[in-house]
Amino acid sequence: MLLRQIELPADRVVFASALISAALRLWASTSRGPQLLLVKRNGPLRWSVNGLRYFYIPEMNDPAFYAFLDMRRYLHRDFFIVPSDSDGLFRQAASSALGDRCPIIQSLESFLAWREFCASMDASRKPADISFDLFANYNQGIAEMNREDLAIVKRVSTKWPTPSPNPSVPALWPQ
Repeated sequence: MLLRQIELPADRVVFASALISAALRLWASTSRGPQLLLVKRNGPLRWSVNGLRYFYIPEMNDPAFYAFLDMRRYLHRDFFIVPSDSDGLFRQAASSALGDRCPIIQSLESFLAWREFCASMDASRKPADISFDLFANYNQGIAEMNREDLAIVKRVSTKWPTPSPNPSVPALWPQ
């Protein structure tokens, strides 16, 4: 994943946070529910969407786990997003400590895939178009944070490549 290509740990946290925020905004913009979804950022690693709460825990270590255990949790409205290689271990430790009171825990990749899948279904659009929207939301969020150095793509197009009449010449993205 792109996250592994970012060298500085602080930049990885900003990148992941911006992706989560972009995915939540994508959900709000494609939802067909009867109620408007409002995404609110409650802190650098916390969001809420109409009563649902999302938390990103960027590093798995004992202090982070104990802080998680000390949090007031609501089972049916709290979602915890953790680094990709940590979700299984974190979920197992949380289940052991909390039993039936364990909230939903997802890896960053699982969370993004879930939000993109739901957005594609809700909007009745191709997954590739939804991914472009996610990237555009991400780039907008990064620009608002004055961190264009972390942009995924400089230009987002929702058009498919133009087929080349000559098979030996690669297709080009529209300009």
